[in-house]
Amino acid sequence: MILFIREQLKKQIKKIAERMHANMESLRDPLKRLEGHVRRAKNLTLLPEDFGIKKVRTAITAKDAKKFDIALGELLNNVGANIAALNEKGFIQDAKTFIISAKQSVKEVNELQNIKLNGKNNLAKANIEGLNDLRDNKYDILETGKILFKNKNKSKTDEFPLAVLKKRVRRERKEKGTLPEEEGTTTQV
Repeated sequence: MILFIREQLKKQIKKIAERMHANMESLRDPLKRLEGHVRRAKNLTLLPEDFGIKKVRTAITAKDAKKFDIALGELLNNVGANIAALNEKGFIQDAKTFIISAKQSVKEVNELQNIKLNGKNNLAKANIEGLNDLRDNKYDILETGKILFKNKNKSKTDEFPLAVLKKRVRRERKEKGTLPEEEGTTTQV
C-alpha cells in the first residue's frame, strides 16, 4: 500500500511540476512585450537592462520557481516604480495584472508541490523506520531459530541463516509467480 501511495505521489508531483512550468512559460510573450515598452520608455528610474526581465527569463529556463518568484517580484517593483513612463508607451494595467496573476499561480502551484514532496519524504521516513525495526528483529528471530533447533535437529539449524531464508523466499515466489507488491509487501522505499 505504501509503495502504491508513493508512486501516486510521484505522479502527482510530476503533473504539478508540468503545470507550474507551463504557467512560467506563459509569461514569455508578455515579457517580450514589456521589454519593448521598457526599451521605448523615457525617464525610467533605471536602465532597461537593469529592469529584471533577464532574471525572470533565466528562472523560467531553469524551471526554478523560487528564483522565478523573487525575480518576478523585483520586476513588478520596477514596473510599479516606472508605471507612468511605461503607460506612455502603451503598457496597460491588464498586462501588469496578467503578470501578477501568473506570479501568484506559480507560487500556489509551487506550494502544492512542496506539500506533496513533504508527504513523499514523510512516507519514505516511515518506511525507513519500519525497515529498521524489521532489521532489529530479524537477527533476534534468526538466532532464536538456531537456538531452538541446535541440539534437536541439525538439518533445521541450517535453515535459519539469512542467506538460506532469502533463497527460500525467492524460490517460493518464483514458483507461485508472485511479486512482493502483490503479496502486500510494503517495505520497499
